[in-house]
Amino acid sequence: MALVKIEDLRTGAIFPHENTLPKKREDRLRLMRACRANLSPVFALYPDEKTNVYDILKPAMSAPPEIDFVWTDGTRNRVWAINNWATIESVSNLMEHKPLFIADGHHRYEVAAEFSKEAKGTLGGRADYVMMMLISMNDPGLFILPIHRLVRVPEENPDLSVVDILEEHFYIEPQERVNDYASLKEALEKSPDHTFGLYVGSNKKYYLLSLASDKTPERAFKEEPECIRRLDTRILHGLALEKILGEHIADEKYIKYVHDVHEALELVDDEDYDLVFFLKPTMIEQVRDVASARLKMPPKTTFFHPKLLTGLVINCME
Repeated sequence: MALVKIEDLRTGAIFPHENTLPKKREDRLRLMRACRANLSPVFALYPDEKTNVYDILKPAMSAPPEIDFVWTDGTRNRVWAINNWATIESVSNLMEHKPLFIADGHHRYEVAAEFSKEAKGTLGGRADYVMMMLISMNDPGLFILPIHRLVRVPEENPDLSVVDILEEHFYIEPQERVNDYASLKEALEKSPDHTFGLYVGSNKKYYLLSLASDKTPERAFKEEPECIRRLDTRILHGLALEKILGEHIADEKYIKYVHDVHEALELVDDEDYDLVFFLKPTMIEQVRDVASARLKMPPKTTFFHPKLLTGLVINCME
């Protein structure tokens, strides 16, 4: 965790992969103006195939951590303070030319950049930097989890039309021996690329959806860059959700994004939603490729785990 010089996201070596929302940016900007501090780090990834940075930091971790506790989600959080300037300089030199890919905290970064412009000439230049948690792309403790899609079918689209829409682009395979998500997940993991799970509330049954042989991403989204058209979220939204929901695609009354499987199934069983589509996780290489091309992924494509806690480390600017 360190301070990183703020750069223009359009031209610098810091790469986002998500769009931000104006309301959330304004809310966070008001908070930063009031506190003059980073209360939570931007979560960023960097390439480090040889783990050179970790090798330098490892000796410091032989001492007891400054902070050590287990959060409510079961994640153990430990923090060591590095006060040896030779270690800090060695890490800084290794990191100097590495690209950084924002995993989580796009709003935090953009707000820090805006605040930096407002604070120009004040705060001793400390607003020119933003606190970041920097994680190697090869860290074995880093996971990208899928975010699933709950759907309420609009009244103008009866169930039959949903089946018609799905059959236009997908093979629909009933999972006769599957009666829970764990079994479906096992089948999904063994399935080819661009396969999705589906749970239908009306009959409490599970299905696998796989792209029809003549509906390749290259044909369906031929005008789009390859790194975008091969994303499962792009395929599912373009060939299923946008056609089922139409003008309701952004309305949470009709679509809800959740990463908790039990919550998703419960909401369908309680008839709050009609269907839930289950996705495979996005690959970290896909995040890198999309961000490197300075493109943006569809909403809710990635859920990085474990999550970083707010307030664990604070960067005070005055």
